[in-house]
Amino acid sequence: MKILYLVGNKERATGAKTYQDIVISEMSRRHEVCVSDQRNELYNNWDIVHVPDIKRVPSWITTASAPVLIDIHDYYWTKFFYFPCLDFPLRYILQRIRKPKYQKIIRSVAGVITHCEFVKDLIVHDHKFLVNIGIDDCTADTSELKKGNIIVFSGGDYFRKGITTLFKAVKILYKTRQDFKVIVAGKEPMYSYLFARALSKGLPIEFWPNGLPRNQLLELYKKAKVVCLPSWIEASPITITEALASGTRVVASDVGGIPEVIDQNPNGHLIKPGDHKALAREIDTCLNRVDKNPVNQLDIRFKTDFMITGLERIYMSFVKKS
Repeated sequence: MKILYLVGNKERATGAKTYQDIVISEMSRRHEVCVSDQRNELYNNWDIVHVPDIKRVPSWITTASAPVLIDIHDYYWTKFFYFPCLDFPLRYILQRIRKPKYQKIIRSVAGVITHCEFVKDLIVHDHKFLVNIGIDDCTADTSELKKGNIIVFSGGDYFRKGITTLFKAVKILYKTRQDFKVIVAGKEPMYSYLFARALSKGLPIEFWPNGLPRNQLLELYKKAKVVCLPSWIEASPITITEALASGTRVVASDVGGIPEVIDQNPNGHLIKPGDHKALAREIDTCLNRVDKNPVNQLDIRFKTDFMITGLERIYMSFVKKS
């Protein structure tokens, strides 16, 4: 197949960007692929045009002659979700702008790809598909690895991801044990980062505000006892998929698409969003466990090959129609 991927020229290091990079890399080995942000590329003889993130869909996408597919990675635009943060007025305004914009885009494309059933159920479109984000098998190499009492909180948008819930849980833990540390790794606006630091004063929390390259982040997961994601809202976070693939236990909120990854996984634990006491208990349990041979506990649905095969089937369904 001949596939055009339309991407932004300045992509932030997000889960959507990681997904995009994996898809383009794998598809380039199997098909004729072009990656561009230029309008003129749209008019060449492509079988499929794929925009891996709805946030990057250009206004001129409706002029494409080939079927256009887009990915929707979250549902925060469907309505306003309040959670404790400094910038909730701005978030409210952005949600009001994005909803009609995204609805218009969805109506104009041939198909929509989502990455969890939760988001798929919210989308109105005749051709919508579920493809779980797949992770390279190399993340599962944890043999002979000694894990330390490290708790990892990874990703930007600290306050949506429940960092205040984590702080409250750490305060409880710190009263009875001091043999652990928390690493917060992820790029964050300066005002939000400084506010988070102020709230965490006196706690064993280390901030890495510039984030980490993906390979280093995976190594950090392998060294940690637990990865926490106590989000208020969340769709299909690649963080917990990568952590589980690294043989690391995960404690995350029972929201959005998270249960679809955690359910039936012996290394995954769910809490209600905002329940800092339950988070403290689950972290304590994870720190007390000794996993001599941590292993990849991911279902085949979350493997890279399975994801790419699923995308190829979707592509072919449109190629046959055209």
